Amino acid sequence: MIKNLAKSYDAFIASESLIKQIPRILGPGLNKAGKFPSVVTHNETLSSKIDEIRATVKFQMKKVLCLSVAIGHVEMTQEELVANISLGINFLVSLLKKNWQNVRALNIKSTMDQLSDCIEHIFPVSPKLAVVVNVVDGTARFSTVHRLECLVDQKLQDLQLTKFKLPLRVGQQTKIVQKSYDDAGINAKWNESQWAKKISKRQIRSSLSDFERFKVFRAKQLLNRIVRTELGKLRKSAKSTK
Repeated sequence: MIKNLAKSYDAFIASESLIKQIPRILGPGLNKAGKFPSVVTHNETLSSKIDEIRATVKFQMKKVLCLSVAIGHVEMTQEELVANISLGINFLVSLLKKNWQNVRALNIKSTMDQLSDCIEHIFPVSPKLAVVVNVVDGTARFSTVHRLECLVDQKLQDLQLTKFKLPLRVGQQTKIVQKSYDDAGINAKWNESQWAKKISKRQIRSSLSDFERFKVFRAKQLLNRIVRTELGKLRKSAKSTK
């Protein structure tokens, strides 16, 4: 029943006197779905609370410990939303043990129009391959220089290192690094790796429309049905031969 309620409604509210009894009465279902009721105090009216919830943009990380934070409202400007989202992301990531290494995806739920412009301001640089030539301090932050265009304000411990290595000396020139990089065929090796294929699949899934996702879902259902049918036939034939 609680799961059906969580799927049917986007938000819940409860009075201040009942909010502490919600977990005991309804269990942890609403909290697991990230839809724990918002508190209506005695000084607030029901209509004003409903308007506040409708005008709220929420940021939520899924498939991990549920962290839901109200980021802004519809009357805020794009610059204010960008600032709030950046602060919220940095705070939530700081709660994780390995920071960005524990982040698989970020999800922003909006009751407004598309937030593509805001996201471009928050994440202006797409992930790229880089060559680490020299490490002076592993905890120091990289500055945006011409040799490290893809590393913007990041620590070495926040980067995800691959298994690819180049025969370089410490602090070699950019043209030598580029030549060694091209001769080793790092881009081709990267594209053939499982890591790159997973990223490519993730990007394809994120660009699908709702109808395309539905077609993929139906195709998976059909594939699973065929596999179960063939597996049942093999089991029956194995029993008959015994």
